[in-house]
Amino acid sequence: MLARTAEDIVGAQNVVNMPSTAYGTIGNAPNSSFLFLSRRTGMYINSSLVEARQELSGPEVPDTKTAVYQLLAIGLFWILSKIPTLWAYLQLLFNIPPEWPMRVFPSLNSYIKSHPYSCLSYASIVFFGPMTFAIPPVVLQDLTVHILLNLTYLSHGMASDRPLARYYHSSSSTYVLAFAPAICRFEVVFSWLENAASVYNQWTTNHMPLIILRLLAAALSVYIVLGLLWLWT
Repeated sequence: MLARTAEDIVGAQNVVNMPSTAYGTIGNAPNSSFLFLSRRTGMYINSSLVEARQELSGPEVPDTKTAVYQLLAIGLFWILSKIPTLWAYLQLLFNIPPEWPMRVFPSLNSYIKSHPYSCLSYASIVFFGPMTFAIPPVVLQDLTVHILLNLTYLSHGMASDRPLARYYHSSSSTYVLAFAPAICRFEVVFSWLENAASVYNQWTTNHMPLIILRLLAAALSVYIVLGLLWLWT
């Protein structure tokens, strides 16, 4: 159907583009009325051809440049609509009194005193990084091995406890994991935590604000420990 319509359009355009002498002559002289009528008809056919081509080609798609300008205009209107809200926030920010640290410190100190262990845990995680999460597996591993070792004494030698004993009496931290039974090892977890800690240390040492944040976390941890041991007793 579309192909047939395209052929009709091309044929009609060829008829319109024919020279004026092809429409006929009367007495070897051009018929002016016939030529005028044929030109008006040709203009009407040309406008019809343009409309038919637009219908065949479909709606026009705006170019990328126009779409970008439209998005920028929408963003500009959104920013302008938020100016009163931003101005209110800026007024609150500049109206903060300069002695606000002295007002915040008592409230913060009372919160730390009421939640010392949770604050110590958060500060330790920030300072030590992912290696902080290695403490629970280590404690669980040691506790499991020690319990199993003591349970073997109930069997009176019928169960082999050599790997457990080597782990229990070992003083070398390098080979401690090698002495533990396979079921009690967390080598995969420790390896993953070590890689994560390496990335964390490299990332924080490359940015001065993160180094300052870690040092503040260390100072907070020391303050909490001193408070738990001596200051708050």
